[in-house]
Amino acid sequence: AIESFLRQEVNFRIELLIGDDCSTDNTSVIAQKFASQYPDKIHYFKYCENHGLMQNYKFLLEKAKGKYIAILESDDIWIDSFKLQKQVDLIETNNQCGIVCSNWIVIGSKSEELERSKKPKKQDYSELLKTNFIGAVTVLFSRNFFDRYCSIDDYIKYQFKTFDYPTWLSISAHSDIIYLNDYTLFPLDFNFSILYCCLNCPNLFTLNFKSIFIKNFTNNPVAKAETSVPSRIPSTT
Repeated sequence: AIESFLRQEVNFRIELLIGDDCSTDNTSVIAQKFASQYPDKIHYFKYCENHGLMQNYKFLLEKAKGKYIAILESDDIWIDSFKLQKQVDLIETNNQCGIVCSNWIVIGSKSEELERSKKPKKQDYSELLKTNFIGAVTVLFSRNFFDRYCSIDDYIKYQFKTFDYPTWLSISAHSDIIYLNDYTLFPLDFNFSILYCCLNCPNLFTLNFKSIFIKNFTNNPVAKAETSVPSRIPSTT
């Protein structure tokens, strides 16, 4: 994952922030090595106690200096060395764009192709409310839109189990989504990657997630109309 970041070819400055949430493998050794080799690009933070996923995101976002934010999990690889450059070029030419995402491909242990995403016919808030079609680690999003429309403290308050879906909804309710046809990502271990969990494990979210989100996080009239849309996230009483 770190090496795929370092392979990015861009005409602007980039930084990689690594939050080590008390990992039990050799993450700290690898991360510290890269951070010492690339002190201007890679910043490593090791916590004394476990923060959990959402608190980790909160900490790293507070440390981030960039105009745009991209997510790269430790079990994923950016396979396109121009991913960030392409996405920044697109978002810079569209003032109404808050998110740029792309396709992804899953490669098996024997280098065989297991799964390939497809660009949905519609890429907007209304469609996103029906189903999370965005692969988290393919995304680049606007820090400005995030600061204006997202509240990670509220996501934590309402016990949302992951960062990406509520963030995409909050931003896309007020901006455009650009979906690249390019394939920019493949997970190292798809069944345990954040991409797999966010696309295939609806129970990551609290019950009635969409109702909670619509009630508390947007005044967008489209959202009100979509409350009857069949949900991937089960509602139980």
